[in-house]
Formats: sequence, structure tokens, C-alpha cells
Amino acid sequence: MTGEVVAARADVIMAGVGGKGVLTIGQIVAQAGLAQYQHATWIASYGLQMRGGASECTVVLSDEEIASPLVSRAGVVLLMAPGYVKAFEGRVRPGGTLIYDSAGMTEEVERGDIDVVAVPATEIGVGMGDARVANMVLLGAFVARSGVLEPGLVEAEIERRMGNWDKRELLTRNLEAFRRGMALVASGGR
Repeated sequence: MTGEVVAARADVIMAGVGGKGVLTIGQIVAQAGLAQYQHATWIASYGLQMRGGASECTVVLSDEEIASPLVSRAGVVLLMAPGYVKAFEGRVRPGGTLIYDSAGMTEEVERGDIDVVAVPATEIGVGMGDARVANMVLLGAFVARSGVLEPGLVEAEIERRMGNWDKRELLTRNLEAFRRGMALVASGGR
């Protein structure tokens, strides 16, 4: 399934802790999706705290009109915080995929009817000199594993969003993190 773009509809729930980039990668998926699909929705839910509170977003991409942006169970659930597996593994549809950052993860996925992808996203970010790019590593893993978006569209959206930043190296680092996440999953690494 890796690398093939075949879906006419895709949905993903992304969750984590506020300030870690969950909502940002959701927006990137939705915007990049508009270049490939006829319709896209992005809806967020987060706590009152700017950083550290629960943060979640749902993205639906479709070639047909989207009746509701709300999804109780998604084809892919992406988690960026330890301690979220138990709360979210039930929100993956049977046959779907759960992708999570393995840093600090102590819970185990109990379901046998889903694909589980543990990604050392924080570890990769730290190795690159910036743990903040863990969200981009997970975004790359999502794109490679799900096959719902062409990677070039996602890279173009990352560049569009971050290309005007004062520090060009931040854009370069985020693109590299995205590519590392893709390469890790494409090579069969978890």
C-alpha cells in the first residue's frame, strides 16, 4: 500500500498535546488534500490551555461532497502523545491504521484487527537537533503508510506555510523530518 495513491475518500484523526504541532499537520493534510481531492474538511478540538492540553483534529478528504466533518472512527488515527493509545485505539476502523510516536509509550495496542505503526518521531527529531519536528516525522509516516496523498503535494504545502519564515533552516529541517518519516515507513521500519 505504501506509495500508492488510490483513495477516493480518506479520513484521519490526529491527537496529542497542544503546542506539539498536531493541528498544524492536520491543516497541512487538509490543504494538500485540496490539490488532489474535490473536497476537504478540517475540524479541531482542544482544551483551554495554549500548550499542554489535549488537542485533536479530524481531516476528511473526498472526491464526493462530505456530509459531516465529524468522524467517530477513522481509517487512520495518528497519536503524538504517550498515554493516548487506550483512549484512541477504539477510534480506528477495523482494517485501519494506528500510527503513534513511540517516545515514552508504555501502553500496548490490544487490537489485532488494525495495522499498528510505532514511529520514533521524537527520537528522530532529537537526532536532527530539534524535537519540535516530531510532528513532521509522523506526517511523513502517515503519508507513506496511508498512500492517501502524493508526497509532493504535502511538501509543497509545507513550503507554502513555512517558506516565508525568517529562518530558512526551519523549513529545511521540517522538510527533512517529513522525508525521514516517509523513508522510515517505506523501508519497513517501525
